[in-house]
Amino acid sequence: MNHFENPKNKTESQELKPAKIELHFFRHSIKETNDVTLPNDEAVKLSKAGKYLAIKKSFGNVNLDQAIAFGSPRVRTQESALLMMVGKKDTITGSESLDELKEIINQDLKIGSKIGIDERLNFTDSNDTAVGKAMNDAYALGKYVQFMVDQSDKLAKETHDESGANYSAKAAQVAKIIIKYVGIIPKWQKLVSDESKGYTDTMERYMGTHASVSEAFLAKAIEITEGVDARDKFVAEYPNGFDYLEGFEADIIQEPNKNPVVEIRFYLDNKMIRKTLSVEEVQNIAI
Repeated sequence: MNHFENPKNKTESQELKPAKIELHFFRHSIKETNDVTLPNDEAVKLSKAGKYLAIKKSFGNVNLDQAIAFGSPRVRTQESALLMMVGKKDTITGSESLDELKEIINQDLKIGSKIGIDERLNFTDSNDTAVGKAMNDAYALGKYVQFMVDQSDKLAKETHDESGANYSAKAAQVAKIIIKYVGIIPKWQKLVSDESKGYTDTMERYMGTHASVSEAFLAKAIEITEGVDARDKFVAEYPNGFDYLEGFEADIIQEPNKNPVVEIRFYLDNKMIRKTLSVEEVQNIAI
């Protein structure tokens, strides 16, 4: 004990409660037809149908005090993430622009924003690189994820392609996001355990991303927990990637006096599949 500390003022350590961080990863909704006059793909927005689909599929009972949405630098993912988070609010009509959505969701905040950008939710498939061109060609053939899992790492190595369009690189992007929140959960558990703070046990993050990004992590996670055959079964069901707003959940669970674990949840054969990974397993995907 620090000899300057008055033991009469020392309080007992607080009993820790269970805590959880829910990460929702999903592909963006339906985008507008590409307009060649637009400066770049980052500016492509959701179509009207895409906005309504996001509202229809949006999450209910969201505690907005403990939730934030993230997207890639591309507008359509940010719109999707916000609408999936707040689409059930009466004030959302589906006609809002991204800036208008930001204004609605941030109006009660004194600082900060309820929407952020994470480059790791982005993709780098470009016809200017060997892997990117092959990935785009595979998408046109309906074999986008299948090619990524089966061949893209080998092609990246053979062509010295470091663009990040290959399987292991995309899986690592998502794993690094999850590891970020593994680092946050001890602090979150302390906040949850402090009754004076008034927090419920769950923090939520809504992650709008692109086809192949979530799938890459899931394929790696399935391979680690069940092997190559189970991974290939997943790929066979989603050979060209998730449909609009499909994805998976990653729950970081912290029980008192235990190491945190990561539970992933996704659909396969119309059934909810649950798999638990250790932090070390997720770290291995992030390498």
